[in-house]
Amino acid sequence: MKKYTLWFRHNPQARASAVLALLALLAGGFWWSGGLPARELSREQVGAFLAGTLVKPSSGGKVFCVPDVLGTRLREAPAGALVREYVYARCQEYYLTAGRLELGTGASVPVIITARWAGAGYSLIGFRAAADDAGGLEMFPPLIRRRIAAAERLPDPPGPSAQAAAYFRL
Repeated sequence: MKKYTLWFRHNPQARASAVLALLALLAGGFWWSGGLPARELSREQVGAFLAGTLVKPSSGGKVFCVPDVLGTRLREAPAGALVREYVYARCQEYYLTAGRLELGTGASVPVIITARWAGAGYSLIGFRAAADDAGGLEMFPPLIRRRIAAAERLPDPPGPSAQAAAYFRL
């Protein structure tokens, strides 16, 4: 073993090759999971999932959600790779009254969405919304909490109303 250590120490080309091989192995093991893309979930998929689970329509209308992705964490698991996506969800119910678009129930809340890679795409398996009290944000990492604070200061995007107008053909 000592002979190999000396050869490695005095051979810069061998050192560079070993470092590159190690980086390739680490990168391959971290990012590659049987075809798992190291990207976030699609906004449309997340928006539709949240619209069906986060806000329940109270006026008989339809709920539309616009997710603002704050961060994504990929984790290997025995049953397949898990993705945890941190989202600031802005959801609003819309309904028609005499041809006019009206607002119903709405929510703007930070959410953690969990998904599992299912061969051809992601399967959303659950979510957790932050509680209204300040302690509800403790489930988020510090960087995500700072991004939540910044997102709460922004005005609501026109996304849900544009989705509603297209849906109701206005």
